[in-house]
Amino acid sequence: VCTGLKRNDAEIDASCGLHIHIDGRDFQSDSQKISQLLKTFLSVEDILFSTQPSSRRNNQYCRPLFKKYLFKDFNLKRLDTLERKWYKTTDKHNIDGYKRSKYHDSRYYAINLHSLFYRGTVEIRMHAGTLSPDKIINWINTCLTIVEYSLNNYDKDKIKSLYDSQLDENKLKAFFDIFKMSKNLEKYVYSNVKRFNGNFKYQLKKPTRRPTPVVEEQDLNELEGVPGRYVYGTPSMQAPRTWSIDHLTGEDD
Repeated sequence: VCTGLKRNDAEIDASCGLHIHIDGRDFQSDSQKISQLLKTFLSVEDILFSTQPSSRRNNQYCRPLFKKYLFKDFNLKRLDTLERKWYKTTDKHNIDGYKRSKYHDSRYYAINLHSLFYRGTVEIRMHAGTLSPDKIINWINTCLTIVEYSLNNYDKDKIKSLYDSQLDENKLKAFFDIFKMSKNLEKYVYSNVKRFNGNFKYQLKKPTRRPTPVVEEQDLNELEGVPGRYVYGTPSMQAPRTWSIDHLTGEDD
């Protein structure tokens, strides 16, 4: 598919993004599992953003989750409590309406829980658009590893420790160890973090509700994508969970 798009002179710009949808049926009716997913994601959000160019870090269509929530916000036991917290309202009628609609402002976060309520998928929006099969596969497997961990191997103490840590070599090593990343994924994550951050001079400071946005020089070589194109597929054998690539740009979709 990527080769075919390249042959048809696909063009790119800074608005391009790669959105991954992961089967969310294990989360839909279980507030504890959703809370574990969100806490896990919060704990590694700085690492994941640091694998991406600056166009993804200060982007209105994939805002960091920690701009809206703190770790303790997800100490929840009831699904309806989580829905009220996500949509910022206690009005059940409004919440039911939001869940039936494709568009709601809460969908424009790096991890989109509105997609879970609306169509049953966990959407991860932060990757830059790309036509590189290797980058797509590595990103999908990284996301699937994190999701599977939150479902089957969640350790609250380890995740809280990651959340409390600022991005440095030690946090990366802990990330690889806790999630049991393959050597290939370790190389993918580490090389991207080094590429876009030098000696970790760039950090997403946590936890605050109003962090100061950090913008570094844009790397146009990473802003690969295809305006308005849709691509679907199946995962590699390494990661069996169902996924699909939503689209490679058109961030407001």
